[in-house]
Amino acid sequence: MTWYHILLLALGISYFVGAVYQSFQIIATWLWVKRKSDLPADTIEDAPTIVLIIPVLREQNTIAKTLRHLTSLNYPTTRLSVVVVTTERETRENSEAMTRLKELGDWTSSGETPESIIQKLPGLGPPSLVIPILSQFRTHRTQLQKALTSLPSTADVIDSLLPRLTKDLTIRRVHYPYISGAMAHQMNWGIRYVFEVVDRGMDADKTWIALYNADSQPHRDSLAHLAAQIQRYAQSNSALPIAFQQHSTYSSKQGNLISAAAAAWQTRWSLAVEHSRARLATALWLWLANKPYHWGARLIFNLCCPFNYAIGHGLFMRLREFVQMNYLPESTANEDAAFGYLMIYSGNVLLPLPVFDCAEAPGSARMLLAQQSGWFRGPLDGAVYRRLAKARGASPLGFPLEYTLTARVWWDAAIWIFGPVAAVIILCSFLADPAWEAGLGLVTFLFYLTIPTCLSQTLAPWSSDRKKPETILAIAVMPLFYLLHGFAPILYLAKMMRAWSKGETVPKYKTER
Repeated sequence: MTWYHILLLALGISYFVGAVYQSFQIIATWLWVKRKSDLPADTIEDAPTIVLIIPVLREQNTIAKTLRHLTSLNYPTTRLSVVVVTTERETRENSEAMTRLKELGDWTSSGETPESIIQKLPGLGPPSLVIPILSQFRTHRTQLQKALTSLPSTADVIDSLLPRLTKDLTIRRVHYPYISGAMAHQMNWGIRYVFEVVDRGMDADKTWIALYNADSQPHRDSLAHLAAQIQRYAQSNSALPIAFQQHSTYSSKQGNLISAAAAAWQTRWSLAVEHSRARLATALWLWLANKPYHWGARLIFNLCCPFNYAIGHGLFMRLREFVQMNYLPESTANEDAAFGYLMIYSGNVLLPLPVFDCAEAPGSARMLLAQQSGWFRGPLDGAVYRRLAKARGASPLGFPLEYTLTARVWWDAAIWIFGPVAAVIILCSFLADPAWEAGLGLVTFLFYLTIPTCLSQTLAPWSSDRKKPETILAIAVMPLFYLLHGFAPILYLAKMMRAWSKGETVPKYKTER
């Protein structure tokens, strides 16, 4: 057996081990959720005040559905409010896009299509609203300008909804007045507005901030479960948590196989990796809380605590600690990954909730590549997070947390690239020389793609609503999706190198709906 065949055998074994491990974690997540899903009868009686922060940018199509959904949450409306944060960036980008569209003149004669125009000029508005207008008036420039100008902004849509929705729930719209900045700046602006302007007298120890996206559809009992978890830890005389993470399951664009495969994969990752890491980090954190000054306990935590992902939608944190941590990091490309790093570095973790948010997967291969390449920046920036953490002072957990934590962040980046590259090696080897090692590698690769995905689709909370033909087709195109998923980091690295050569930075991707 040559070294090449040994490599193929090793790759096949790694896929098999990965499939078994993720399948085990998906089942463990399902059992944990099932055990924790019952709410105590007195949960709502001593409920904390919760403020939901939702940053929006060109979300005319989605924000109405989200706000209506939030009014149906099972939580006392006297202790719940929503702050939607619009941004001046939307106004400026729309104005600039309209100017550039005028400069293009007769864009149809140069071979441009409505789809290519919206890719070049996303500031025109959501593709689902703008593309039909571009198609209808492509040869009538005056009518086209008038139709695009008449489109309402996200702020207009929200303002039109508030008179009806505020009968059931306190909803405020806050405007971020700057054209620079990203989602983190909007969220921090909303939190500061609530804390410093609207409710200066609120109790920061009994007020919780919840961050959601414009397309979030959290479980109806999400906030009630948060209150129940807070009460349980307060009554158990154990360490009192300061933050929770609600993980997500994902839905797809109807009829789009790539979107269905992306939704299936992201749901699998949420159940097998993110939720399981949160449970392990919580167990280690509770164990360490009983031995806070024991050097051996701190060392074990430093060596074993996983990189506990923070996710920008479904993140809950007590207001006082949010202020003490100086809110979300604004200097990093991915504020949520950096925030998760800072939480562990400071000796805290994000505890999981037994109910899920439902988010939407990208609707096309192009959107998938753009989203995934942007997400890859999260684990790639491990050294950036380390510098950011050290600038805030030494970790209370001591050596070697900063090194082990950074290594775990980079490990996720390496695996993201390694998995699909290994699949290409196995596939090419099998086509060139169908030896049994290559055949075994191909079988275990398909096993890795299908078995954990089938489990996650079967055991996910909304599995009873999922159409079986859609699930089968999603799994059938999973190999293609997996290669696209692995190509996204390579695409991002290429963009980064080109930007660096020009002295620029890669802008953060915005999901256009």
